[in-house]
Amino acid sequence: MTERLAVGCAAASAALGLLVCGAASAQQEDLLRLGYWNGQLETGYELDRDRSSLNGAPSSAFNYQRSYESATLRNSGFTLVDESVMSGNVSLTLGRYQDRFSDDHTRGSEHGNLLGYGFDSSFHSGTPYTMSIYANRNQSFSAQTFGRTDITIANEGALFRLDETSRLRDWGMPYFSSNLRIERQHMLETTDSVVGQSFRLDQVRKLLNYDGHDGFTTSDLFWFYTLDQNEDQSFVQNNSTTQTAGVNYSLDFGSAHNRRWDSSLTYFHRGTTTAFDSLVAREKVHVDHASNLTSDYFYTFDRIDTVLGSTTMQSGGLGASYRLYNNLTSSMQASGMRESLPSGTIDNQAVSVQESYQRSLPAKGLFTAHLNGGRQWNDNHLTVSSIGIVDEAHGAPNPLGAGNGFALAQPFVSAASIVVVDTRAGARLPTTLGVDYEIISDGQATRIVPLLTSAVIHAGDPLLVSYSYQVDPSIRYQTTPSSVGAGVDFGWIAVNLSHDQANQKLIAGSQPQFLVPYHNDQATLDLRGDWDRVQAQAGAGWQHYDSTILAYVQRRLYQFLSYRPVNSTTISLNGNWTVTDYQMPARQSSASSVRLALDRVSQSGWNTNAMISRRVFTNSLVPTEIVNEASISERILYGDLSLVATVAGGTLDFGATRTTNWRAQITIVRSF
Repeated sequence: MTERLAVGCAAASAALGLLVCGAASAQQEDLLRLGYWNGQLETGYELDRDRSSLNGAPSSAFNYQRSYESATLRNSGFTLVDESVMSGNVSLTLGRYQDRFSDDHTRGSEHGNLLGYGFDSSFHSGTPYTMSIYANRNQSFSAQTFGRTDITIANEGALFRLDETSRLRDWGMPYFSSNLRIERQHMLETTDSVVGQSFRLDQVRKLLNYDGHDGFTTSDLFWFYTLDQNEDQSFVQNNSTTQTAGVNYSLDFGSAHNRRWDSSLTYFHRGTTTAFDSLVAREKVHVDHASNLTSDYFYTFDRIDTVLGSTTMQSGGLGASYRLYNNLTSSMQASGMRESLPSGTIDNQAVSVQESYQRSLPAKGLFTAHLNGGRQWNDNHLTVSSIGIVDEAHGAPNPLGAGNGFALAQPFVSAASIVVVDTRAGARLPTTLGVDYEIISDGQATRIVPLLTSAVIHAGDPLLVSYSYQVDPSIRYQTTPSSVGAGVDFGWIAVNLSHDQANQKLIAGSQPQFLVPYHNDQATLDLRGDWDRVQAQAGAGWQHYDSTILAYVQRRLYQFLSYRPVNSTTISLNGNWTVTDYQMPARQSSASSVRLALDRVSQSGWNTNAMISRRVFTNSLVPTEIVNEASISERILYGDLSLVATVAGGTLDFGATRTTNWRAQITIVRSF
């Protein structure tokens, strides 16, 4: 890292030096033309104070202070000879920071240098052959609700472009456009949580990406290849090299070009202790028989190789849609699938029919209705009663905390088999049950709830979950799904009612407990209003879900109110309330949140953002969680001077543990 840092710093310094020292002679020769010089001076101060207590025991405290100052100089838009030969931008940031920290037992301090640089250049712009070279580094410090994250990111790379107007056309060769990117990324991330957790990511990624496109009169061809080498200094066991390659092709054909064929082939390979290979092929044909009649035909081949063995899935089917009247559309679909596992096969066949209707009503109203029905057959021929799932994709909720989570795709999951990894920035970051996430069982369904105090999982992060679930290895059953619904919408009021169900019949097998028939009824009411300076929306929902593995009644209320007393100021209030009564087993969970915010944008350059919120989640399976947050931020612009000041605080009650955090930050920037 030190060598790369020195190289980047030297490159940026040398570029600036050449611009400054060689300006006079270069301008005389009209070789180097300087762009626009600008820069900024920045100074800032941050203060964090955290306190945590358990069951009335003496609390533990942690205090953190950071002060820093930096100077940035940049030249934007310099050219060499002229813009068609080379143009670019260069910047250099130098600074220094000092940290002081203390807890109940220790006190200390540390200091260091801040270094940032940026260089990007473009060669032969405006021609079919362009090249860009870039290098940049920046450091950022971000405060989380109950923690803080320091990130340093450095990138170096080059991009080569070839346009369709290149000389390949003149030489009689197939012409196309393509891009080749080579890049090296270094990310150093440190996260500290107020509950004593810490996390460090020191990752180097080497990327090579190539893609191309060739457009024909009635078709398009697109191809790509990516090589991603990941070296993780903190988690060496997760070092990996992945390769992704694919090709997509689309063709419009037929006498009236009323047919379209879409084809794609994608290959992925990851070579690590968690090796993963997949090959996916998709074929689809769409036909417009008439203005009111269309049909579709599809086939999918998906093969996955993991440490659990090889799984192959093949599926195909057809569908048609017919609009009898302007307001009535009928559609049908038939499909079949075979999943070949190391332990046997799973077969599925299905047919379905859908009817949808809509009609305009007086007073700008709209009535909609739908009726669906079908039948499905499932047949298991397995030698084991447990199936493994590798890398099921999910996303961390935003915001974290107060019971926000996601459900796994399969029921009957073995909780002990669940493994969650965070794939932020291409890494595979391990997580820990009870530290980074909790598992909640809703009957035989399973939910993952990331914790607000996790040092690994951030809001919105991509997550992969591996687990195993139980099945009857020799079951054969029939499912009859159906649904009906209707609704009216007049703009200011909307009402929707729906009912869907799935009845199941055991044909063969000895474990009917794996059948999951269900009935689901829902009703929603939405009210909306807009009165110049006031916008409002409120609604209510009711749901009754009943199956052999899960049964509950859920009631929901929500409201939103926005008021602009003057054009520059907006006051908003959001509230949500959900109560779920479970019958199996009997328990109740509730989630509520309220948030009051003020946003002021002034032409004078004085902007204000303030908010206060409270979120509460209760469930008999996990401790009650209460999150209180408040913050106010002021941004003042006065000529070339800007000032940003923020004060924020919050409390987290999780069971018998209470954590309190408050922070203050001020940043002053002088541009020139």
